Parts: sequence; structure tokens; C-alpha cells
Amino acid sequence: MSLNLESESIDASIQPAASAHASGHDQREREQLAAALRRTTPRWKPLLFCAVLLLVAVALVAAGALPRAERQRELLATSSSLRALARRVTIAPITLAPATRTLTLPASLRPNASTDLFAQATGYVRERRVDIGQSVAAGDVLAILDVPLLDEQLNSARAALAEAEAARNVLSRNLDLAKTTLERWKSVDPPGAVSQQELDEKHSAFESASASLAAGEAAIVSRRADVQRLEQGQAFARILAPFAGTITARNLEVGDYVSGAGSGPALFRIADSSTLRAYVDVPQSFAAGVVAGSSARVKLREQPGQSFQGTIARTSGALDERTRTLHVEIRVPNEKGALLSGSYAEVELELARALRPVIVPGAALLVRAEGPRVAVVDAENHLRYLPVQLGRDLGSEVEITQGLTGDERVVVNMADELAEGSLVEAIPLPVAAAPAKAK
Repeated sequence: MSLNLESESIDASIQPAASAHASGHDQREREQLAAALRRTTPRWKPLLFCAVLLLVAVALVAAGALPRAERQRELLATSSSLRALARRVTIAPITLAPATRTLTLPASLRPNASTDLFAQATGYVRERRVDIGQSVAAGDVLAILDVPLLDEQLNSARAALAEAEAARNVLSRNLDLAKTTLERWKSVDPPGAVSQQELDEKHSAFESASASLAAGEAAIVSRRADVQRLEQGQAFARILAPFAGTITARNLEVGDYVSGAGSGPALFRIADSSTLRAYVDVPQSFAAGVVAGSSARVKLREQPGQSFQGTIARTSGALDERTRTLHVEIRVPNEKGALLSGSYAEVELELARALRPVIVPGAALLVRAEGPRVAVVDAENHLRYLPVQLGRDLGSEVEITQGLTGDERVVVNMADELAEGSLVEAIPLPVAAAPAKAK
């Protein structure tokens, strides 16, 4: 407690002295400031200061504006270059399609004539003279049958014919006798010596004999017809080739039983392959160019690089309503046998074009909502979009059936943002980059 009282007394003695010292210091500062204000400041110093500030500001602005201006000039130059590049377009050559077009269709080669041979006589195979792959001429004997039942029937028919002929001879003699008797009775003299009844009886006997002879003659004709029929049936025991050709199938062996009813498989199949026939179905869009007598080429995959010349023999003359195709027959000579009947082949037809389409690169086609378009450059180097009608797609090229004449400069790989009528610079497509022409 005593210490606190002492400290309080010391502080009280110090505070008046500190206050007096501070007030003296403030007075001196005020006096110095007043003296400074009373002194006159030169007028050129503020102007110099402002000028320096202005120069510094101009320098700072220039330091920031020059790079921006340079960048702006670079952007303008780049934009001008891009606009010039966008107006530069590439044009490609176009051509007219050939006056004829090649149509390739699948076909199956068939022989000029082919038939299956059946037996018309019932019996057993006695002899087989040919086998598959052999060439035969018309009328050659292919096989011989034993027909015992037919032989027995023929013998019976011949015997019946002989019996009918013998009966006819008896009837003929009876007729001669009746005729002679009638003539004698008519010539009896004096008249009236023979009654009319007796004369009528002799006349009736003569007519009866005449009728009997006529019946005997009819019986002979009937028996002779039976013999001829059986003889012809016996001739069918020999299986003959109906035309020259090649045996392509054989379904009998010696000793086999065959029926003349035509049931069962064919005994032989013969085909004339000296000329082959190929049938193709030409679509409706190509049918108008098919003309009988024009040439056609037949190719087989097994013989690459080789073709066989044929001729359009005939057409159906009307389209199939189900498939809208024209049925066409093509004849192909095959004297050397280089082609096998039944082979799958491809037939190439050279068809004349009623209208020659224009062939353009596929890169020139523009598919728009309003339909396909092709961009062309006119004589004044303005861009035009022409509506076109498409034909066949040839891969790297496309047929244009309507819309182009073949003299236009067609643009390929063009930017879509170019507007109709834009002024452009046409650059020809390099030859190395030009697409190959379609056949």
C-alpha cells in the first residue's frame, strides 16, 4: 500500500512538466509552417510537374497500344488471307458417258436341245451300247430291250391275221359260187321254168356272201392293224438317239426291268451342246436397249481373261409383271466344247443409250434438304448451284442424268459456306488427284 501511494505521487509530479514540453513543440511546428506558407512558390514548377506526368502517361499508353495495334494488323491480314482462300475453289473435269453401256447379268448355260429318254416297251435290258460322256449321232442305238410279252402278242396277232386272210379266201370263193348260181338261175330258159321265190333265194345268197366277204376284209384290216401296232411296239425295244448330242445321264444296266408306262427315272438323257443358250432377265430401265441380233459376251469365273461371243437370239417381247424384267435368250456357239452346259456364267450386254449421262466425281455431289446439287463456276467466275438428277453410283464417280450438259466447270470439295453467286477463283484439280474414269 505504501508503494502505491509513492508511485501515484511521482506520476502527479511528472505530468505537468510533460504537458508543458508538448505544447512548446507544437507551437514551433505551427510557426515553421506559417513561415513556409509565407514564402512565394515559383510558377514553373507545377507546370513542369504536369508535363512530366503527361509524358509518363503518353509513354505508358504508347507502350500498351503498339502491341495491340500490331496484333490487330496481324488479325486483319489473317482474315483477308482466309477470305481469299475461301473464295478459291477446285474444279475437276467431267465427261459424257459412252454411247453404249455394259450391263452384266448372271446366267446359267443350257444346251441347245436336251431330252430324257424313256422306254415305250416293257421288258428287260438285253444290251447297253453307250455310257455318259459319249457323243452319238441321230438314230444311233443306245440300248436294246428283250420284250417277250410283246413278242408273244405279235405272234398271236400275226396268227389272227393269217386266220382272217384264210377266212376271207373261203368267203371270196363262196361269193363267186353264189354269183355264178344266181346268174345261172337268171338264165334258165324258158322263162317261168324257175319260180320267183327260188330266184329270190339265190339273189339273197349272193348278197349274204358279199356281206360276209366284206366282214372278212374288215377283219383282215383290223388284224393287220394289230400286227403293225405290235411291230411298232417291238421297234421300241431299240432305244434310239433322237438327235446328235452327248449322253449326260444313264440310269440302266443290262438285265434291268423297264416299264413302257413311262414310270421311274429316264433311261438316258441326251444334250446337244454344240450351241448353248443363256437366259438373262434384263431390268426395265435397260430393256429398251436390247435388240435381237446384237452381240453379247459370256464369261466364266473359272476362265478369267477369256470371253465367248454370243448373239441375242430373241426376247420375250414383254416385261414380267412380277419382276419388271425382260426375258432374253442368247445363243453361244460351242463347237469346241469349251463351255459346259449347266455352268454359271456372267453375260455382258452392250446396250445403246437413249440419253448419255454426265459423269462427275463423287466429291462434286452436294446433298441438300431440297435435293442433290452440283456447284459449278460460270463464265464470269461466279458460283452456281445446279439441281441434278442422279443415275448410277460408280464408286468414285456418279452419273448425272439431268441438270448438266457436260461443258460445266464442276467444283469438288467445296466449303458449304459459299453463297450462291459468290465470286471465286477456279483452280484446276491436279492430274494425279483426278479420279479414274469409270467404264
